[in-house]
Amino acid sequence: FGQEAQLAPLSEFLDSPDGQAVGLFAVADLPSVLLGGFPSMLNVSVADMPGARPADVVVLIEDLLDQNSAYYNDLSVESLEPATVNGYPGVLGAATADISPTGVNAEVFANVAGLLHEDKLYVLTLVSELDDRAEREPEFAAIIETFRPQ
Repeated sequence: FGQEAQLAPLSEFLDSPDGQAVGLFAVADLPSVLLGGFPSMLNVSVADMPGARPADVVVLIEDLLDQNSAYYNDLSVESLEPATVNGYPGVLGAATADISPTGVNAEVFANVAGLLHEDKLYVLTLVSELDDRAEREPEFAAIIETFRPQ
């Protein structure tokens, strides 16, 4: 019913060795999912990055986007730049993409915040359907404002 079949590739990825890097994954808008829509999602990952600077994180994210290009069409990185995020050095970014190659027929937008703290990179990624951007972006900004390493 709804997106169950389309979320199967996500479940397979999360169960794979590559998917184990995902620290926390949350899905909202469950009624939308049940009716066949794309959910809003939040992901937090933590990676060791001794000695990294914000510019290194920008390069890392650009490389990851390039390596994973098979998972999306029409990627548009609107912004991705070094920033101070809640008092920590890091990066902020925004992008849109068509993710139909994953088996999920949706155009999405994403906001990302990466924080560097004690030789670790903490990455918060927020994704929602592109049609919901005006409604979700203020919510995403509020979440990013509370994002800190623990």
